[in-house]
Amino acid sequence: MQGAHTLRHHLLLWLCLLLAPAAIAQNPPCSISVPAIHLGTYAGSRVATGVTPVSVVCPPSTSYTIGLRSNAGGASNSVRAMRGSRGAKLNYQLFQDAAHSVNWGSEIGTDVVAGVGTGSVQRFNIYPVLLQGQPSPQGEYTDAVTVSVTSNRGTYSVNVPVIANATGLCVVLSTSMAFGSYGGSAIASTSTISLTCTANITYDIALSAGTTTGATPSARKMAGPNGGMLSYGLYRDAAMTLNWGATSGSDTLTGVATGLLQPITVYGKIPAGQIVPIGNYSDSITATITY
Repeated sequence: MQGAHTLRHHLLLWLCLLLAPAAIAQNPPCSISVPAIHLGTYAGSRVATGVTPVSVVCPPSTSYTIGLRSNAGGASNSVRAMRGSRGAKLNYQLFQDAAHSVNWGSEIGTDVVAGVGTGSVQRFNIYPVLLQGQPSPQGEYTDAVTVSVTSNRGTYSVNVPVIANATGLCVVLSTSMAFGSYGGSAIASTSTISLTCTANITYDIALSAGTTTGATPSARKMAGPNGGMLSYGLYRDAAMTLNWGATSGSDTLTGVATGLLQPITVYGKIPAGQIVPIGNYSDSITATITY
């Protein structure tokens, strides 16, 4: 009896070993592979170059979806954020198409990519974008995105690093300088350059000579009717003793950015005693920010 019992035990074990691999082979899961997403170097302009490949293998005729979910706390799946030192952030987006018009998120039926397995590798592309105009401190920024392939066989996920490097940024706006009516007496006015630069960046602001023929950074002129020219000056100080020109280290304005908006005043003056034809006079100055 003992011998019969032992034989039956080995027979059942052999049958289990024979059946187990067959059951697994009938229902294999999908798999996915994605390299790190490198967004390159960021200097303030929109970056929308390069793609990141997504490789998927699913059994033939298996319907699946691919979703991208940000791991950053509070980040949305449309505008995501990489983090740098001291909590600094750099916003980016991930798209399904080269036109950067279709977001790639994780909501089934809304912004995921769908496919049907073939049993072989199928490839898709992630199109990343860094948003312009971000005064993010210099340094490396990182995030992680969970890329998941989901089918009736389950979900398979991988965590993918997202990496970029910021070099610093300055954004500048300015107002017009309006002198009003000139009647022969000296007249003064001001304009404001609104500068926002990455914290701790050293900047240098130069003002061009203008667009009037014969003008220089120290002898500017507004052009008027009948060839008339009205001389004026631009200065770095309220006393109007420091000319504002275009030679770095000589007559430009330098400073260190705070990371916040910095209003910078341009002081202007039309000297007295000029006799010119009646009419409107104007000039255009280019402000160049070097950092």
